[in-house]
Amino acid sequence: MNNYINITVLFITNIVLLLLLAIVFALVLPQRARTKRLLKGADGANLEKVLEKHQRMLEKHEGDIGNIVSEIKKITEADKHHFQKIAIKRFNPFKDIGGDQSFMLVLLDGAYTGFVITSLYREEGTRIYAKPIVEGKPTHSLAPDEKELLQSVLSS
Repeated sequence: MNNYINITVLFITNIVLLLLLAIVFALVLPQRARTKRLLKGADGANLEKVLEKHQRMLEKHEGDIGNIVSEIKKITEADKHHFQKIAIKRFNPFKDIGGDQSFMLVLLDGAYTGFVITSLYREEGTRIYAKPIVEGKPTHSLAPDEKELLQSVLSS
């Protein structure tokens, strides 16, 4: 009788194990199908190949971004040498002659280096003066109006 109980327990245990195995398969098979679909790309390619392709694209884009940053640095450096601060003022230095035909022009780069050009119009002719500016400071003496215009450019 003892053998009969052992066989019965063994049989019931096997049935329970088979039921558990069936439940596991029922849960795993749909997951396996989803995994299989995931591992194929839209065109049937392997997920690993798709990821490798995206990795190569990312590396190329990183290189492109590095080149763009390098070019921006070059442009920024070159931009320091272009005129960035500009001001012009027309005026009449001689009250007896009509019109604001005379002018002052200030042109400075990113390092505040450039020049002041003053043009004085008279009936006898026009005189033009150019005075260099180095790092915001004139190398020649400036007229009061020229100083004022330079200061307005430096403070803007």
